[in-house]
Amino acid sequence: MHYIDNNQSLADGDLVLIDAGCEYEYYASDITRTFPVNGKFSPEQKAVYEVVLRSATGSDKNIKPGAHWDDPHTRTVEVITAGLVELGLLKGKVEALIEEGAYRDFYMHRAGIGLGMDVHDVGDYKIEGDWRLLKQVW
Repeated sequence: MHYIDNNQSLADGDLVLIDAGCEYEYYASDITRTFPVNGKFSPEQKAVYEVVLRSATGSDKNIKPGAHWDDPHTRTVEVITAGLVELGLLKGKVEALIEEGAYRDFYMHRAGIGLGMDVHDVGDYKIEGDWRLLKQVW
């Protein structure tokens, strides 16, 4: 993994990652986004961006009351792994690559976090070994 000190100058062709948090009426959350410094992705950056965008828009259909907490993440893994194969960054069958966890060098986090009184403050994601079911609270 490559670490930075967050003190370098931003140059044409670089990407900047913003991990921003917020609080509203005592609830906290955060969001992470990546932007091209010069306002335009390179062809390679755009190709990866489009895979990530497809994963996000493809997984939002799985966010509904009664769905398992893990359903949206599972969908993002499927889309990202298939996209990495399309881009030639991974080789093999998507199902086998997912089983092996080959995508984790590129996608080491999860699709989302819960909201609470502090970021990541939601309790357990699993109850008695099963993924928590999503429910509407308002």
